[in-house]
Amino acid sequence: FKRIAESGQTVILATHNLNEVALFDLVAVIYEGDLVYYGPPSDLTTYFKVEKVNDVYNRLAYPPEGGWVQRFRGSIYFKDYVIGRLNTQTNEKKNKKGEDESYDSMIVFNPAFSAFRQFKTLAKRYLSIITHDTINVAILLGQAPIIAALLIMVFMNYRNVWSLLFCFSLSAVWFGCINSVREITKEKNIYARERIVCLKIAPYVFSKLAILLVLCLIQCVVLVAAVSSFVNIEGSIPLMFLVVLLSSICGLTLGLFISSVAGTSDKAVGVLPIILIPQILFSGTVVEIDNMIPFSQGLSQFMVLRWSYGL
Repeated sequence: FKRIAESGQTVILATHNLNEVALFDLVAVIYEGDLVYYGPPSDLTTYFKVEKVNDVYNRLAYPPEGGWVQRFRGSIYFKDYVIGRLNTQTNEKKNKKGEDESYDSMIVFNPAFSAFRQFKTLAKRYLSIITHDTINVAILLGQAPIIAALLIMVFMNYRNVWSLLFCFSLSAVWFGCINSVREITKEKNIYARERIVCLKIAPYVFSKLAILLVLCLIQCVVLVAAVSSFVNIEGSIPLMFLVVLLSSICGLTLGLFISSVAGTSDKAVGVLPIILIPQILFSGTVVEIDNMIPFSQGLSQFMVLRWSYGL
């Protein structure tokens, strides 16, 4: 901390352990949301009339007449370390700009960052979080080669390409859903705090989409490349890969939607089968669309798997 401070940065440490407070230049004591002391740590015991620094906490429960805030604002510490420091900054700004800046003009919120800057910051943070969770990343990336191996075992000597294409679509939607179904709900507390400050919704959502899209891309490449290397598939492999990737993106957005409305990660994962099983039932592969009742035909219009398989 000392090296950081000597480089010209300001270090603010929030702590309840005052044993090492003497190492700092200044200490601020906040009680019930108000500043009740700001000054040198060496004067803490004298100001609060205690023997040890840690006794300050117990002393705060017994305020003087008029309260701690009034006492502090009438003290030399408020005059020197609050008003005095603010006046010094004001005079420096006057000398630089030649303008008279009021006390109120110095206390402002920083303007909200642009949406693109928020996106870059959030994407960088999310990428850092994912890359540090190596076990989870290994599990997610391991899905594609495992499913590819299973498809090769089943379809190597089987020429029903429609069944294989359906498995491609289902796997792609599954990749997207499982990658994203917990990613918003597990950060709801963090999101709520940052939203109060200046966080925009779009940069947050698109930061998730951008990183998870790369993960889906890798999974789809591995799946299609591995299966097509061992199974003879008629048609354009690049176009087939494009359909698989689009299906995975749809699954990704579906998973983010579930994650945004679910209360916890466990609930989000629990809802996933309820979302994916209808995708299969109303895709037109189990029962042809024309043979369904009108309500089921209408419901099938909202199933990603129907359009993925049809495409």
